[in-house]
Amino acid sequence: ASGESLPLMISQLGDETLAFPDGVAYPVEAMQMVRLEMHAFNPSSETARAEASVEFVGTDEPPDALAGLLFYWTLDIYLVPGVDTVVGPVWMPVDAGAQVFAITGHTHRWGTGVTVAKSSGATDEGVSLYEHADFDWEEPPTDWLEPHVAFADGEGFRFGCTYRNDGEDIVEFGLSAEDEMCFLWAYYYPATGERVCLQTGDYVGCCPGDDLLCDIIADQDAYQ
Repeated sequence: ASGESLPLMISQLGDETLAFPDGVAYPVEAMQMVRLEMHAFNPSSETARAEASVEFVGTDEPPDALAGLLFYWTLDIYLVPGVDTVVGPVWMPVDAGAQVFAITGHTHRWGTGVTVAKSSGATDEGVSLYEHADFDWEEPPTDWLEPHVAFADGEGFRFGCTYRNDGEDIVEFGLSAEDEMCFLWAYYYPATGERVCLQTGDYVGCCPGDDLLCDIIADQDAYQ
């Protein structure tokens, strides 16, 4: 459906629960439309049926703070066959005052890892928040951060992805299952809204704030 679209949750696991901290919730207006979108890839020659469901649990108590989603990605992916490749690290800002309580990384099939740190800049290794030696690209874990991680002015995420391209062709960023991605998303409060940030080359843009990126996102939402 067309119209403004704000992501509530992204899951890559067969069964996952988004549990908010005490006193934190998403606001849902009366008669609010909710869109459930599922991505599936069938590598076989047989027809397969994919199903998904979602359950919302409400509260009668007014929340102390609202939750929001932070979404970050890079386009700078170029994977040569037979070579271990590191993409990043990339640094992107997080609004001062944000309390991050969960993080997930995402790649496609050649991904061997995602690392995320809280950092003051691209050259600051910072404090590791997300890293798994047994990273599974099909079901990458969501890490629930305790205590929640607070960001000050000038701080952000420093993240990167590692790959092993065992195919025969060069692989770059794209939306197909044959392409690759390097994403992270995080849940935070008190929300000032959803925030989407993109990096490529020397460009780093975030929406809201960057009109060009906001227009691209709006056009994608309208298409869907």
